[in-house]
Formats: sequence, C-alpha cells, structure tokens
Amino acid sequence: MKLLQKPIQVYALCRENGDLLPLAFCFEQFDEKHRVAVNGINDHHEETPAGRRVIYYDCRIGDGDRERIICLRYDIAAHSWTLHKAWRKQKKTVSLL
Repeated sequence: MKLLQKPIQVYALCRENGDLLPLAFCFEQFDEKHRVAVNGINDHHEETPAGRRVIYYDCRIGDGDRERIICLRYDIAAHSWTLHKAWRKQKKTVSLL
C-alpha cells in the first residue's frame, strides 16, 4: 500500500438519493495529465477523522495484470477529492496440490 494524498479532479455521477459514484479521475504526473476510468467500486464508507466528514471509495482501475485497487477520498465540507491510497492487486493463484 502506498499513501499518496494527491489532489485530483473526479468525474462522478450523483444518484437520485444524493450518493456519489466516481466514474473516472484525472491527475498530473511529470507535467502530463492522465485520465483513469474506474472499473468498479469494491466498497465505500464514511468516516469522521479530525471532525471532518469524508467518504472513502475503494475502486478498481486498469485491467488484467495491470489491475489495481485505489482509494479515493471525498471531503464533504471542502467538496474536494484526493487520491488517498493505492495497492497493487494480488494475482489469484490456484494450487494444484
């Protein structure tokens, strides 16, 4: 796991009940802007660290051997998104023994 805390721009869908669904996000690296599609959301939950309400989204990005799990963080009061954490997805192995 790598803690990143990078501010990002997120493209999200706001559902009828007010829930946010991140669809893609953009970030800059080495003066280049990258757009990344969110393939799915494994989990989301709300927390209140240091008195601020935030929502964490564990998302799948990439495909095949390059698939990763990342955590997007939405600060409700500031209306801001950060790329919070990133993990490399473990490959599934099958034991024949």
